[in-house]
Amino acid sequence: MKKAVIIGAGPAGLYAASALLEHGFGVDLYDGKSRPGRKLLLAGSTGLNITKRESSPVMARRYGKNWELFDSLLRDFSSEHSIEWLGKLGVSVMEGNGGKIYPDRHTAKGLLSLLMDKLNSHGDFRFLGNFRFTGWTEEGPVLEGSEGSILIRDRPVLFALGGASWPETGSDGSWVSPFAHRGIHTVPFKPMNCAFTLEWSSRFRESRIDRPL
Repeated sequence: MKKAVIIGAGPAGLYAASALLEHGFGVDLYDGKSRPGRKLLLAGSTGLNITKRESSPVMARRYGKNWELFDSLLRDFSSEHSIEWLGKLGVSVMEGNGGKIYPDRHTAKGLLSLLMDKLNSHGDFRFLGNFRFTGWTEEGPVLEGSEGSILIRDRPVLFALGGASWPETGSDGSWVSPFAHRGIHTVPFKPMNCAFTLEWSSRFRESRIDRPL
């Protein structure tokens, strides 16, 4: 059996584990925390908006100058695909304001429990907590744990390490340094949940504002 390693057990890593298992891979899922899904549980504290019921071309346009990239990505995994994936876990959805989609009758804790039950039902899945990615040797990536280090050799590795928004969940961005040391370019982190693009009117741009708005 083909074996894969995923580093990072947030929402991206958990979904990737599910997808790889469905495609016949064995999966070892590592995380810096003792339990998976810490970011998912945090998101669930404010409602757990999973996706938005919107056509892929319309959704792609919301990504501004990068819309063509997201248009191609959303063809492979649209909002409807997200809803179908939840259905496979036994989770129905409800639609809120503006087409926002939420799990119906399931908390984030309940959703995480269902997902982990599904992953653990595969005999070729393992979750290994308290291991942090620290860099590479010539032979492969290195993970440091309380009882020593692990060197990953001759196995495909998927990095799902998240940003730097919630250090208490493990999303501290510390992986950027070993990536840079290996010569892998990364884009600097930016806030993504509050940015917008606006074309100011010429009158506004040319005017002088002498008092706070």
